[in-house]
Amino acid sequence: MRYQTVVTILASLLAVGEPHGYMIDPPQRSSMWRVYPGFTPNYNDMELYCGGREVKVVLTANHVGDFQFKLCPHNNPNERVSPQCLDQHVLTLAGTNDHRYLVSSMQWEHEIDLQLPPEVVCTQCVLQWTYTTGKSPR
Repeated sequence: MRYQTVVTILASLLAVGEPHGYMIDPPQRSSMWRVYPGFTPNYNDMELYCGGREVKVVLTANHVGDFQFKLCPHNNPNERVSPQCLDQHVLTLAGTNDHRYLVSSMQWEHEIDLQLPPEVVCTQCVLQWTYTTGKSPR
């Protein structure tokens, strides 16, 4: 019985994953301090789920996998962005039909050209970056 408990605890620890990356360009709210002096540092900015364009993503621990980007033409800062709005505009990699950017195990900084939908116009777009690691279940 004791052996089963130890194995169960160890197995549950293996399933825990922590994010190790942040989008630096355009900077997300919690990473503004990395780009512009005067912002309060948030040293856990890679652990938050925040809210043609080149984006730059820095991984602090590379677990391979893929990135996906979504855009919501959200012009009201007083309302939450809905998943339905983001799902309407899943961005493709420029010059391709691919919606996912595959992460190389040898690379820490990723500069990605995204194709913006020509019909989307907004004064305050919300760009969502999702990193699904090679260790994450789908």
